[in-house]
Amino acid sequence: MNSSKPFIDALYSGDESAAAAALDNLLTPQGPSADEIARQLVPQVAQQIQADDALRQARQRHPEVFHDRDLANAADGRVTDLLRQGKPLPKAIGEAVEQVAQKFGRGREEVPARHEDADDRSRIIREMAAQRAGGRQ
Repeated sequence: MNSSKPFIDALYSGDESAAAAALDNLLTPQGPSADEIARQLVPQVAQQIQADDALRQARQRHPEVFHDRDLANAADGRVTDLLRQGKPLPKAIGEAVEQVAQKFGRGREEVPARHEDADDRSRIIREMAAQRAGGRQ
């Protein structure tokens, strides 16, 4: 951070050129330029987007890992191990979830499909219950 002392000293001493130079120095940004900041941030943002995509895909492939706290903790630990081995975060997420799912013998949780004749089965079950109850519906 620039000090305002040189500007104030030059201003009070009447040295206009020194005051102008000190003022310019105060008003000139001392940090990295916008281009430098963008060059640093773009790769980080891109990696975060890739990591988010990897996480979304892993959740779709193996939701059971994310629904079970123990499996999620195991996957998290495995991600840390893979990162230490030098794997990029998106790859580490995918591999870790896959490894935990395989190790614990978990397959993909699927929601049972609704059969076309489910309403028909429900009607049959109601009729059977009614017959057992003495013919009342």
